[in-house]
Amino acid sequence: MLNPRRRIRVNLTPGFLLLAGILLYLDQKIGILIWGILASTCHELGHVLAARRFGGRAEVLSLTVTGAELSFIYPRVLSYGAESLIALAGPAVNLLIGAVSLYFRGHLVAMTNFVIGLFNLIPIMPLDGGRILYNLLCEWTDVLVSERVMSACAGVFIGVLFGVGLIAAIHYANIVLLILAGWMLAGTLRKQNIFSPK
Repeated sequence: MLNPRRRIRVNLTPGFLLLAGILLYLDQKIGILIWGILASTCHELGHVLAARRFGGRAEVLSLTVTGAELSFIYPRVLSYGAESLIALAGPAVNLLIGAVSLYFRGHLVAMTNFVIGLFNLIPIMPLDGGRILYNLLCEWTDVLVSERVMSACAGVFIGVLFGVGLIAAIHYANIVLLILAGWMLAGTLRKQNIFSPK
């Protein structure tokens, strides 16, 4: 029986402080950081509500160089389908808020939520899209094949992003895509244990 009153443990790493500094620097002339934080909060709340539907609760909030990540515990082992629904809940909340905001002409709120929602659906770890694809692959094939496919997806996507980012840095002095590629690489490496042979 899970204790619903148990507090969530928060792990804060130096990498998160570095990430926060980079975001503040990039946001100097844009001013959407606060909306990004609110959209991210709604995103995580979507995961929490979905996890509670399956009897789970948040146990650890990890703030790392790859952003915020909630870890849940459950009273039983979840099916791949249930895990996919929980992963999908976060982006779904962002897309719903984005659609409603767009209807009421809240373009900045809509854009922020659309970007966060769609970005998290990219099918590589540690993003929600990667979790969904991994669970679907495990339903259709064995775990080893699923891990190899996920590693290949991550390598191709990050490689392409790094290449485009390098071109942007050389020709336009814009390093945003390079930072994004490094962020994704860091997140993939943190999840390397998922792809290790069992």
